[in-house]
Amino acid sequence: MNKLLTIFLLCFVLHGNAFHKNKIYQEKYGNVVTFVRIPFENYAVTEKIKIIGQLAEQLSNKLAYKDTILIEFHHLGSTPLRPKNLWIVEKNYCKDLVLFNPIDYSNYPPQDSVVTNQRKSHRPNYKGISIRHIGLDISIENILRYIEFSILHEEQNSINSYYYTVHWFEPEKIYEGHYIGLSKQQLLTIEKSPLSKVLKKLLQKKTDIINDKGVDFYFKNNNFYFKNSHTKMKSDEFTFIVPGKKGYLFFTTANSFIYLNKRTPKIKLHTLSNVDPEWNYYAFITYPFNFATHNKTKNLFVYKYRIQGSSFLFSEETNDLLTTYH
Repeated sequence: MNKLLTIFLLCFVLHGNAFHKNKIYQEKYGNVVTFVRIPFENYAVTEKIKIIGQLAEQLSNKLAYKDTILIEFHHLGSTPLRPKNLWIVEKNYCKDLVLFNPIDYSNYPPQDSVVTNQRKSHRPNYKGISIRHIGLDISIENILRYIEFSILHEEQNSINSYYYTVHWFEPEKIYEGHYIGLSKQQLLTIEKSPLSKVLKKLLQKKTDIINDKGVDFYFKNNNFYFKNSHTKMKSDEFTFIVPGKKGYLFFTTANSFIYLNKRTPKIKLHTLSNVDPEWNYYAFITYPFNFATHNKTKNLFVYKYRIQGSSFLFSEETNDLLTTYH
């Protein structure tokens, strides 16, 4: 019986596309609407969007901007559209923009923006600024730069029409859309320009992300801070956040992480030799069953969904990487 259960669980994890459903999060921060679609839990982008939503609301208030600001992110694993790295920053995100369809991908091409089908309380007024991205990650600072520029230079965000091309899983299915807003070159110029005094001050503020299990995780001075009552660490980036039974695993790169709970005396950096640092398409997730040994475990069995050879066993008691499975 146990053997049959093990086989079933392995099939569920390794071939779980039939059971898979995207995770969708939509929040509202004053006049700022955020929308995130990811294939699995534990991506850092869900926390980054929360930070962006809070800071974008403060920026909007500082600049006395009243219209809606939409920030829309789709992880590459959650959509059949396949651009390399698509950014769209436009004014007046109206129904004419054809890009995402949250309901059904079988009808080609997609017919509407995802936000128009959401709860009535979060529907936009079709006046304002929208920032849309399909990719693997998102930059807090750059999005705030785009918002500030779009507010202060409104006329430059409503003159030129630009075209973009994406394809679905099948390369022969090419789809071309257009928008009125900022060009790719304008976005690069904005990213490289000196940071304004308003944004510098905004990014210096502390924005809480997690305060749980004795762990204080927050964003400040354009860095991420990991802290308990005994120790503290900062990083300019993080990629995954994996909840444990007693604390959290924070991945600061695609293949290295720290562990923190309320009793952790000192932060240790753990590096995984069995994980390709370039492969961050799938998130790390946990399971209370060790698929490598076919046994239950008191430790954390952590693996990448559908990526064999990227799993490991971790002890929350001793803060040790026990075993990696190749």
